[in-house]
Amino acid sequence: MHELMNKMYSVRDKEERKAIVNQMREIRKNRHVATSPKVKDSQQRAPQTKLPEIQPAVSSSINSHIEEGSQLYQVPFASSGNRIYLSVANASERLLEKVKVEAINKPEWLNISPSIQNISNINPNDESQAEFNFSIDKSMTVNEEHIISFKISTQSGEN
Repeated sequence: MHELMNKMYSVRDKEERKAIVNQMREIRKNRHVATSPKVKDSQQRAPQTKLPEIQPAVSSSINSHIEEGSQLYQVPFASSGNRIYLSVANASERLLEKVKVEAINKPEWLNISPSIQNISNINPNDESQAEFNFSIDKSMTVNEEHIISFKISTQSGEN
C-alpha cells in the first residue's frame, strides 16, 4: 500500500491516478480492511505537514493517510508566494459533496490564504485539488520542524 501511495504522489496523469486508487481499493477489500468513513484515530483526522515539509494529502473515503508518501521541501526563510497543493481522492463509490479543506493547527508566523478551500463535488473514484498560498513571517524560528494540519471534511460531517 505504501508503494502505491508513493506512486500516486509521483504520477500526474489523472487516469493513471484513478487506476492506482482502484488498486488500493482492491487491496483493502482483499485484506478485509474496514472502509468506514468515520475516523477513530485523532491523528488521522487531518493530513499533517511539517515545515519545511509540504505533504500532499490523499483521502480515501475521507480517511487521511498521514505518514505515507511524505515529501520534504526546503522553504526559504521569510519567503512569500509559496503554494501547497493538496490532492483529495474519493475512493468511495458515492459522490462527495461540499468537501472542505481547512488549514488548522498552524504556527502564528505562517500566513495561509485562503484558510479554507471548498470543493463542490468529488465524483466516485476521482480526485480534486485544494491550493493554498502561504508566506513565512520573519519571526519564524529556523532549523526547527513545525507542523501544519489540514482537516478534510464533507457536508455530512465526515472527516
